[in-house]
Order: sequence, then structure tokens, then C-alpha cells
Amino acid sequence: MSTVVFSDVNRRFSILDELEHAVSCLHVALKRIADGRTVLRVDAPTFFLLSLGLERYLKVGVHILLHHQNGSFADFSTMKKYGHELLSVETALFGLESPDARMSMMTREDLDFVKNDLLLRKLLECLDAFACGERYFLLDGASGKPMDPDSSPRARWEDILELASDHNPELFLDVERAQRVVGARLIGRMQRYLRCISQAVFYSTSDLSRSLASGMWVFLDVRDRALEVPIEPR
Repeated sequence: MSTVVFSDVNRRFSILDELEHAVSCLHVALKRIADGRTVLRVDAPTFFLLSLGLERYLKVGVHILLHHQNGSFADFSTMKKYGHELLSVETALFGLESPDARMSMMTREDLDFVKNDLLLRKLLECLDAFACGERYFLLDGASGKPMDPDSSPRARWEDILELASDHNPELFLDVERAQRVVGARLIGRMQRYLRCISQAVFYSTSDLSRSLASGMWVFLDVRDRALEVPIEPR
């Protein structure tokens, strides 16, 4: 079977399509959280959609930033080395942010949030572990592989719910209130994080590269008062 290397034009269309796919995955995942599917138990579809959407969103951002700096997208070997490690791609993306973007007040505040918000970091660590291998936790266990129950997706998610509830187990006695309060905190953290990524990419680019990042505006435009309500893709 013959293979081809995409032309520059096809690569640009691929980036636009991939960005649309990422936003769609993230949107559905956030809606599932808003619907309360993750508050009382670990919800595998939400995990898959969040980790898949976030991985693609970050990688598209890296591609666009490199395109702005070098005039070409990242090569296959560069992207391959990240595997499914969300935290490694995050480090790469913010490392490519321009000095002008980094100097903006909004970006400085958001970078502090990205680095230091405990609930966000816990959530990202959980998604990173899930993307890198814990999505196979049940299959591996079924095959006889010795497993650490404390590093299961369920155990990690219970830690996140405890943190999102401010360590208040009584909150979960009122299911509807727990879904509303915990769901809003998780959605708010994730959408602010996506806004941070979008700022780093959008304000570090111009001309053609910025036009490739136009799909990120859906998160870039989320105002503080609306962070806890899932965005609607445009």
C-alpha cells in the first residue's frame, strides 16, 4: 500500500479538523459532568472524552505555536515522543508561549492558576494517568496482571471528588446539590484551564497561525461568570 506525505494545505486542514474534534470531545465530556454522571461514581466515557479531547487540544496548540515560530508544524518524531502524556504536552505548550503573551496580566494570573490550583492539578494528574495506561486498569486486572488498587481510576476520582467537595462528605447526602456544586467546580476548573491554553496559543501567534487557532476562541471567550456552565461549540 502506497503512502503519501500531506501537503502544507492538507496539513492546515488537518489541524482545523483535529481542533474541531477536540472541542467536540471536551464539550460532550463537560456536559456529562454537568448532568451529574461523574459525581457519585467514576464514569469511563467521561474520562475517555476528557483525556482524548485534552490531548488533542494541547497537541494542536503545540503544532500551531511551532508553525508560527518556524513556518512549519511539528514533525512526527517530535509529537510521537509525547505519547499520551498530557502533562508533558502541557509543559511543551506553555514553554512555547511568546514573551508578549506571557506578560499579559490575564495570562500571568492564569499561569499561576495552572501551576498552583490544587483541584486542577489533581484532575490533570488523574487524566494523565488514565491516558497513559490506567484506562486499561480493568482489562489488565482481568488478564491476571497484579494491580495496585490505590492507583485505579476509581481511587483517583474519589480523591478528586473529596477535594471538589471541600472534604465535606455530607454534601453527597443530597445528590442533586452534590451534582450541582461538585460538577460546577470541575467544569469551572477545566474550562478555565482550556482558556489558559487558548490564551497561550492565540496571543502568541498572528496571521495564518492565528487563523488556525480561531477554533480555540470558543474557550478563550468564556467569561469568569460563565466558567461553570459548559460552552456550546460554534
